[in-house]
Amino acid sequence: MQRFTYYLFLLLLLNAPSFAQDLTYVKNITTRLASSEFAGRGYVRNGDTKAALFLAKEAESIGLKAFPQGYFQKFSFPINTYPKTINLSVDGRELIPGEDYLVRGNSPSLNGKFKIAWINQKVVDHEDALINMINNIDKSYVIAIDTAGIKHELAKELINVILKENPTKASAILWIQHKGLTYKLYKYTEKFPIIEIKPGKLNPEDKSITLKIKHKFIKKHE
Repeated sequence: MQRFTYYLFLLLLLNAPSFAQDLTYVKNITTRLASSEFAGRGYVRNGDTKAALFLAKEAESIGLKAFPQGYFQKFSFPINTYPKTINLSVDGRELIPGEDYLVRGNSPSLNGKFKIAWINQKVVDHEDALINMINNIDKSYVIAIDTAGIKHELAKELINVILKENPTKASAILWIQHKGLTYKLYKYTEKFPIIEIKPGKLNPEDKSITLKIKHKFIKKHE
């Protein structure tokens, strides 16, 4: 959706009067599309529809010719959305969504307070500790994974299995993301949430995490 909006936006600009000189028009359009009015041009609060209507109006105003059926081509697709505010706190510290963490776009709903079990270099270096930790995890836990410094190939394979299948049945996976937070849209929902968290926002000394995630899966979003 965002890539499509970008290309359509460029098309509008190329057809705008005095494009090279009219920087005010460019800035106004960009500022408007990026404003909270369009809710990220996403699938919650009709952001995508509002953006589409706005772009169509702009296309008409600059004289961009429409197809016979108009400026719109309707289609539908499945999408996983989060219509309500997501809350995450660690030992009472409230983290900021989009800044400190991101809930992966295919995550289901989850609500509750959970203990934290860690898989990191320190745990991996002690095989008995790793096995004992895995054997004692249940739904009252979430697993925090930090791969920084882990070079053991078998440990990496185990981590991949946990990320894909969650064989321990922990309620969620917390992934310490060292490459930066990037949100991706999904057309399906997983069986357990994965939350990507910035380094330093969650530490091995932390005891518990409280999550409130409400998702809504839309089979045919138009």
